[in-house]
Amino acid sequence: MNIPKELQELRANTEELVKKYKEVRAAMPSDVSPGPDNRMQDMEDMMFRMVSYIHSRINNLEDGFYNWASEHMTNHLPNPSTPSDMQAALDNLGLAKDYDVKKRTIYANINGGKGILLDIEQ
Repeated sequence: MNIPKELQELRANTEELVKKYKEVRAAMPSDVSPGPDNRMQDMEDMMFRMVSYIHSRINNLEDGFYNWASEHMTNHLPNPSTPSDMQAALDNLGLAKDYDVKKRTIYANINGGKGILLDIEQ
């Protein structure tokens, strides 16, 4: 099971932002004096919190997707690839009397001398 490509890209982008921010913060001097620089640092902190929130929201979406897919697959019939597989599944479930499984059929006829027409029922 794969998570959507867009969600993977968003997660990678926010992880990269968090990583770069931590690198920038580590390079900054720790003895910042009060003044306009503090406002800049406060703004950077706020931006970091916003990016962190987005990152956690993406993680929650990913967890929700996995939970949904897991619940969806529980007690769910596999997709039968042939009519005989479907008939066997219905037999095992005791539903063979309630449903009619139609076999794939190919019909061919001559189209007034214009060639053979094929109709395939699925």
